[in-house]
Amino acid sequence: MYDLNKYPEILALLKSISFIYKNQANGWIQILCPYCNDANRKGGSINHGHFYISTTFNYCQCFRCEYSNSFTKFLMDANYENTTVIKELSSQSGTYTYSNTKNRNILIPNIREYLSEEYEKQLPILKEFLKYIYKRCLNINPLNFLLCPGKINNNIVCSFYNYNGMNISSRLIHTVTSIRYIKPNVTDYYFFQDINQITEYNNIVICEGGFDLINLFEYSSFFDNKRTFYIAINGRDYTRIIRNLLADYLLIGKYTINIVFDAGILNINKIKNINKFIALRLNPNITFQYFQPRISKDVSEIMAITKVLD
Repeated sequence: MYDLNKYPEILALLKSISFIYKNQANGWIQILCPYCNDANRKGGSINHGHFYISTTFNYCQCFRCEYSNSFTKFLMDANYENTTVIKELSSQSGTYTYSNTKNRNILIPNIREYLSEEYEKQLPILKEFLKYIYKRCLNINPLNFLLCPGKINNNIVCSFYNYNGMNISSRLIHTVTSIRYIKPNVTDYYFFQDINQITEYNNIVICEGGFDLINLFEYSSFFDNKRTFYIAINGRDYTRIIRNLLADYLLIGKYTINIVFDAGILNINKIKNINKFIALRLNPNITFQYFQPRISKDVSEIMAITKVLD
């Protein structure tokens, strides 16, 4: 499996060419871009670089000048002379599978299938995909959240897979119509954690969209991630998801279900009453909390939410 952290001499090289070096837990190394003189940019003290290098697949990109290429090409540009290591990294580029979760053996389409034999032709797909992910969620590792690039009817998309390997929906990156999502499984929901272990969590967070969910996980301070399971329902049918979750997984035990609405949701009191009725019938130990954005129209724009009083 491709893992840049297994090559200390390469990490040392990156540190030697950039006085800013951040090897982040989300699978990206951040340095100053050597292609656009990133270190001399204007505007205050420099505390971060714009050049991101994936530690889990063969790719790098600057979000300032938008240069992008394979990391092995970058190594050659940087006069890295160990051709054996470069060939080794190149040979591993197509073998990445999702394995960030303990005891996981599920194989779902991997990010490299779009770059396998026609790398130069498919590179724009990955570039646009990563640029879009950065715009929506900053510098997350898309593999950790089971996000995958692709093309549907000549449109570049970001596809959401759940932990079970099911393609839940695809978000069109560029749209000229009102259609934003393609939903092959409209009755299923998106989750990147092992749903078979949901009873080990004290809290469940439910919101509408996948990017909302990822931003809540990454940037919200409301919930303790070690004790919280995250679910996006791909719509507004909150009562259906509550009923299914309780019936399938949460019949026994005490849990708090936190529903995070987008702004403008109608009939919140009706949703509350139905949820309370469902819980009383299936598991009266379930409690609910409700949240709404405090500033923006949805939770993925600004991580500022406020509790909705019962």
